[in-house]
Amino acid sequence: MVNSGIHLQSQHNPQNPYSSFVVKASAGTGKTYQLSQRYLRLVAAGAHPAEILAVTFSRKAAAEMHDRILRDAIAIIAEPQIAAEIDRQLQQFYTASNGKKQNIRAPIKAVEAAEKIVSFSQTAKIQTMDSFFQDLVARFPIEAGSHIPTPFRIADNFEKERLHLEALQKLFINANQQQGTLRELIKSYFNGMDNTPDTLKQQLREVYENRTLLFTLRQKQQFTTWQDLSLPGYSEFTDYSKEELVEYARQNLRNYESILNKGTREKFVEAWYQFEIDQNFDLLRSGFFSKGKSTFFAEFTKKLSTEECAFIREFFGETTRRRLNLQADNIFQIYEFYVEIYEQLRLQKNLVHYDDITLGAYRLFYGEDNFGALYNLFLKTSHLLVDEFQDTSHIQWDIFSVISDELLAGQGLAAERGLLPTVFIVGDAKQSIYGFRGGDYTLLNQAGNYLQQRGAIVVGMDKSWRTSDFMLEKVNLLFSAQQNCDKLPDYSPHSTATVNGFPIVPNYGSLTLLEPLMKENQENTEELRQQEAQNIVAIIQNWIESELPVYDKTAKKHRPLRLDDIGILYRRKTRMLELEKQFILNGIPYALEERRGYFLRREVEDVLQFLHFLAQPDDDIAVATLIRSPFLRLSDANFMGILQQRQEAEKSLSFFAILQMQYPEAASILHECRNKLGSLSIAHILLFFFEKTNALAAYKLAFGKAEGALAAANLQQIIQILGTGSVPENGSIRDYERLLHQYRGIDETGNVQLAGHAVNMMTMHKAKGLEFPVVILLEGESALRMDDKARMKKNGTGFVKSLHHPPHFCYKGRKKEERLPEESALAQKLVQGINIEEERESMRLLYVTMTRAQEHVLVSCVGTPGTESFYSILQFNLFPEAKSVEILPGLNGYQIAELPENISMSQQAIKSAEKPVSTPEFSANKIKESGIRIVQPSSSRASEFDEERTWDDDLHDNLRDKEKSRLAGVIIHTGMAATVAKTRWNLEHSLKNELLSAAFRFSNVEQAELKKTIADQIANSWKCEKLQSLLAASTKPPRVEMPFTHLHGDSLINGVIDLVIFHADCCWIIDYKSQTGGNTGARDSIKEKGYQRQLSFYRRAVAELFNYDNIRTAVLYSSTGDFVEMK
Repeated sequence: MVNSGIHLQSQHNPQNPYSSFVVKASAGTGKTYQLSQRYLRLVAAGAHPAEILAVTFSRKAAAEMHDRILRDAIAIIAEPQIAAEIDRQLQQFYTASNGKKQNIRAPIKAVEAAEKIVSFSQTAKIQTMDSFFQDLVARFPIEAGSHIPTPFRIADNFEKERLHLEALQKLFINANQQQGTLRELIKSYFNGMDNTPDTLKQQLREVYENRTLLFTLRQKQQFTTWQDLSLPGYSEFTDYSKEELVEYARQNLRNYESILNKGTREKFVEAWYQFEIDQNFDLLRSGFFSKGKSTFFAEFTKKLSTEECAFIREFFGETTRRRLNLQADNIFQIYEFYVEIYEQLRLQKNLVHYDDITLGAYRLFYGEDNFGALYNLFLKTSHLLVDEFQDTSHIQWDIFSVISDELLAGQGLAAERGLLPTVFIVGDAKQSIYGFRGGDYTLLNQAGNYLQQRGAIVVGMDKSWRTSDFMLEKVNLLFSAQQNCDKLPDYSPHSTATVNGFPIVPNYGSLTLLEPLMKENQENTEELRQQEAQNIVAIIQNWIESELPVYDKTAKKHRPLRLDDIGILYRRKTRMLELEKQFILNGIPYALEERRGYFLRREVEDVLQFLHFLAQPDDDIAVATLIRSPFLRLSDANFMGILQQRQEAEKSLSFFAILQMQYPEAASILHECRNKLGSLSIAHILLFFFEKTNALAAYKLAFGKAEGALAAANLQQIIQILGTGSVPENGSIRDYERLLHQYRGIDETGNVQLAGHAVNMMTMHKAKGLEFPVVILLEGESALRMDDKARMKKNGTGFVKSLHHPPHFCYKGRKKEERLPEESALAQKLVQGINIEEERESMRLLYVTMTRAQEHVLVSCVGTPGTESFYSILQFNLFPEAKSVEILPGLNGYQIAELPENISMSQQAIKSAEKPVSTPEFSANKIKESGIRIVQPSSSRASEFDEERTWDDDLHDNLRDKEKSRLAGVIIHTGMAATVAKTRWNLEHSLKNELLSAAFRFSNVEQAELKKTIADQIANSWKCEKLQSLLAASTKPPRVEMPFTHLHGDSLINGVIDLVIFHADCCWIIDYKSQTGGNTGARDSIKEKGYQRQLSFYRRAVAELFNYDNIRTAVLYSSTGDFVEMK
């Protein structure tokens, strides 16, 4: 492999369009730059943009690649010096290559190539792997296999769930109607360890969702029958027959009764009695082990030797292994029936999964009669570019290896066009962190060796354009250490890139390792995380006040730290909860990557309401949203006038009817849009609406420059989604809404950095490709800290899989009492393999995290089992001789810092200081959305979501319940507001509208139950005698759903007060609390949820707005009608 010291004249320069390359590009070395430059030079060398296939893994990455190529092309057109340098370089490449390869055409001018790229930018083939495979399969569905229906569409998550449910129901019906094998298999399954239909569904789904892995194993002849997926045996009992095991137990294990005390002896005797009846080794195991059949009774460990205990443990390890294999075989046989039913249902509905698409693409390239499909592909493709190759799965590499073979063999149909076909692959095995999605970090080396034999050049790049040498020295120390090198193989030292002899980032920085917060006084993990969050806030405040220097690459000088320079990275989303609370308490603005989804944007919600209006013009919520949005731009006063006219009207009028009377110009725009239904597509109607309302300019004006630009980009993206997306069903308005809802939670859609100076928070996985001057790492110990017991129980379905060692897919038991004895040799061997993979994955995550930093890194961890291991790895390798110092009062750790002298600051990078709390200010009007946004913290009791795990049905059910609770809360509040204000309101209509934008679909039964719950709770609240008496004594109309804006420090927090009642001598604030999941004690709930603090904000706001000295607050529980005054 050629190292990264690449000269422009070198034939090993990956920008050389006449050679193929495999580029191993370390973090920060400029992969996107290499790809865009490669693309430009291919076009200049004679390739047409339509002949270049560029693929990557996410829509976001594909969009970034497309944007970078266009920007670089425009720069060539605008800058003659850049164009001249590329012309000179290309001529050198051409001269060197022309002597080796015949019929190579001379390159065109760089400016001509750039103009060609710009001209054909809309047809450039820059795609995700999934979209590339989908295009192929859509063109050749017959050749792709009988599992591809025609026509087809991609199933969404709801449809997948419905398919699994229907398949399971039909499986049980079939088993009930026949007396054959399936019936016996189902019966045998439910004789197992507390098995239920739900556990069977989860396990069958687990096998189904790993079918591409199983397919790959079959292709590589590592798996031919289900028995090949059994747990192998390693003990001396492996070759015993069952009869021999029974006889061995009778002769060698029966005589231990004498060493047991009375209580244990009774269990022992009872276990032997049951064993002699049915020879069930599980029952016998209960006579030796306690605590889920994994820990010996105390008498055994005290009175038997270590060797005797090990012998007993291995005996039961073997009997358990056989039972687990029988259980696995039973599940696999049921799966054969299940998958046949599932596939029938899927084909009937013309649905496919992405795995089906990938398998279909595989058959296109490996089928015997698919020459037509391959001819069509190679007729139009001469050059292949693959980005982020380290995340490729085996089946994807199988496909691209065929394409590479065809191109590099010189047999491609484009070989006679004056430029031989090429392959360009770029990736970094050290950044392979998507193993749970099938990505295999070893494939990059395999691909390099494979393509090198076919003439490709393997190049390594280790010069970082992101990180200072100070930080890279620490990275080198950690990952080059002897004890870590096997966890990150192929690591080579990194250094900072230079320009004209000067480093791109000066050699400064700091590295801080806080001492872990350990449980010393019975604290729980949540309390420790709260303390950690407080520490992080204190550190950030002192960084800002002490003006921690960071290097500004644009200004090419150091400047004081800003909040948006900080990236806080963690492994699981639940780690952000305490941080959110502390940021809000301290007035620190922050931005959560997980909440920048498309559907949380205001402009996207406005578009959804426009679609609601098109479907149902009397949808008052939709019309009200449009009235107050930048689309129609009516003021609050105008809106209040519409409300007043509606109240005064003799007959009930819809908002749209009043809009037609009062504001005909605005209403005519909406009316015109509805009239175009049937004659124009939804995308064209939306475009017409945008033009009529001057939407892009309106949102820029309303939201400010930065947020407005983002809003305008998102509105244009909606047009693209609706115009080019595969619309489900019959293409109705509801189907278009559904198409947009499929993007809910997808981070590549609308996922653009918000404007303003706010701390960035995200998972480590989402941080790939980003950089921050300062990185704070939380939960880096996550995988390293997991003990063997946790490893064994990690997957709730009982299956474990491995890409790199056998058993590749096996059943190790779902529940503790079902699994292998934890200290048995077989359990230890199974855990050892999992440990190796987990630790390598963890080190890759640590590498990704540290290399996001430009200059500064701070690491914090909370004490849980194994934290010491993670902490000692960092302390031993990075601070071998340093002593712990006080970072802040009461906060110790290790710190190394090299900071520039020309920035005035305290001696320490972090110093103690108290930041005064700003006096809150309040406004009755909502302030328009701006670059600084504060979001409310999620519930601290949210279910933990692990990105490394597949979808969990328990989590799914929990989220459904939460969504129901959210819907109920929204509608109860709306209903109470309408009831108090005596305005017209329809529960069924409101529920239907909320369900349109719900995260889940609910059955008619669930909707009916939800409707009844809402109606009952509104009735309970309205019947409250205390509420009625307060309303009766009111001196002026109460205020309902009153918005206010709280200015806390430099940040804004928008809130809504449910009800304000005015009396002559006092003012009452009533806060509704809906509880759909059962009722705890009212006062206990208040204490638990922190209502006191929330109402204190309300009191200050009302005092400021209405000049009341005597303000009383209360909580009204809709579930019971309880009225609790807060003192």
